[in-house]
Formats: sequence, C-alpha cells, structure tokens
Amino acid sequence: MKAAQTAELEPGDALYIPPLWWHHVESLQACNILVNYWWGGAVGTADSIHSGFDSLMLALINLKRRAPAYRQAWATVFQHYVFDENEDLTAHIPPHRHGVLGDMSTEQEQQVRNYLANKLKSQ
Repeated sequence: MKAAQTAELEPGDALYIPPLWWHHVESLQACNILVNYWWGGAVGTADSIHSGFDSLMLALINLKRRAPAYRQAWATVFQHYVFDENEDLTAHIPPHRHGVLGDMSTEQEQQVRNYLANKLKSQ
C-alpha cells in the first residue's frame, strides 16, 4: 500500500494503466460505466495468441507446486532463453537447426501450438 496511487475520475475522463499493472476500481456512485480496452495480446481477444498470460497459466500448472530447486532451475532456463537479451544464443548452432530458438515461420509456430494443445488434451 505504500506505493499505491489513487485517482478520482470525472465523467469523460480516461485513465491509461500500463500493461501488467495491478489495479482496483471502485465506483463512487450508484451507477457508472467502465470500459477496458486491451492492447497487444489481452486474454480472450484475437490478439491473445501472443499473450504472455497463456505462458503464465502453463507455468503455474506445471511448475508452481514443484520443489524450490526444481523451480529455480526452470527460472534459470526461462531467464536464459526467454528474458536475457542474448543475441548470440544460437551462434554455435547451424541456422537450419535453430528450431524454436530461431525465427519460427508461421507453420513452425502452429506446429508448436498443436503440440501444446495435444499435450493439454491428453491430461
């Protein structure tokens, strides 16, 4: 709560909340209208195919209840392959062997999605 910020909006006002910022909305009147507009991969939209939310949900299912050392090992893998700005990640691998670490075509992305969908269906 030390870092919390508040704002009271008047009719016609708009408030921009950056992606992934937690927020709470409270109505001060008996009747009000709130409209959310999600840019860039919100859950449940046509853009959601590129949402990090799906990755978070899968990680929670697959990793959250594991032993701390196991979670830490996967955190290191995610940090290295997903979050680090390492341009030389595949420098030692021939381009035709980059697989999911390289620039995937639409077809390759679909193959990975199909693989994940089939894994989820079978569980």
